[in-house]
Amino acid sequence: MSEEKMNQSGVKDFLLGAFIGGVVGSVVAMLYAPKSGRELRADINAQLNQAVQKTDQLKQSVVQKGTEIMDYASEKSSQLTKSVKDQTKDLVEKVRAFSKESEQSAEDVLKDAQKAIHDLSEEIDKKLEELKEQEVKEQ
Repeated sequence: MSEEKMNQSGVKDFLLGAFIGGVVGSVVAMLYAPKSGRELRADINAQLNQAVQKTDQLKQSVVQKGTEIMDYASEKSSQLTKSVKDQTKDLVEKVRAFSKESEQSAEDVLKDAQKAIHDLSEEIDKKLEELKEQEVKEQ
């Protein structure tokens, strides 16, 4: 498991523990408070309603952030796909032009094409890393 996932998991566990601890602490405090049964039930219901509202707000926030991240990833994926297609087309055209203009053997043309593909692969990897860094910064 990567360090980033472990950190995210730790944060989630902490928040969940803090939330549950707060609810349990509130209930225990109410149980030991000198109140009538009716008042105690009303207080417990009020605390429960607040917890439900906070949970709903948190859920809405998570859904909204998830949607934003999915939209962002989809947009970046489309841009990357277009870029790869354009670069591949350019590469094919360059290889064809190079083959026609020179008297190189087929083996030399193949080596040059492999190098160009390798360079393109490195550029794609670099762009993917940049996207990952941007996503981490946005979180």
